Amino acid sequence: GGDINKINGYTNDIISLTPDLLNSSLSLKKSIAKLQISDFILGNPDRHLGNMLYQFDDFGNLIGVIGIDNDSCLGCKNHVKALSGIDLDNLSIIPKETFDYLTGLNEESLRTMYYGYDLTKEEIDQSLDNIRKLKEKVIDDMEYFKDKPEGYIEDGRIKVVTDEELDKIYIYPNYRSKAKFIISHAMCWIFYTINIIWCTL
Repeated sequence: GGDINKINGYTNDIISLTPDLLNSSLSLKKSIAKLQISDFILGNPDRHLGNMLYQFDDFGNLIGVIGIDNDSCLGCKNHVKALSGIDLDNLSIIPKETFDYLTGLNEESLRTMYYGYDLTKEEIDQSLDNIRKLKEKVIDDMEYFKDKPEGYIEDGRIKVVTDEELDKIYIYPNYRSKAKFIISHAMCWIFYTINIIWCTL
């Protein structure tokens, strides 16, 4: 809403995310790439340009995005496909540092992170299952990408990318959808959100 129009370098004024703007900053692309992972883990089916904050540097350059209005997260029913959210089928990349972070987490530490958020066991189990599925998928696909060239992305597979490789990947908006992006190498969806629990991803 208007009460958070500008907060600590962020604004919720809806931005026209042109291809040039999307690819102007590695930090912006990395932010989007991380946030799509958060959306999948948290099972958030509701993301659009109106419930995001946009971060700018001191020179007015767009350098990141953060999802807000995340009250649809962490349910125990899967509404992602019905509402065009992010799923394993339309994830394509995960930053290496994000994957390393998730790999280092065990179930006990993850349950501790959720403690105090008034979540049911079923809701927590659903999110932990999403993490397990994501890890298994990425590990399986790592073998597939071993002999593929840098920057190669493929529909239906998730690639671990370094900052250097991500900087070379070109993304552009899909104007047929309200908040999705496509990586041109493989026409794969980039969707984004964040929740305070996952701000360290």
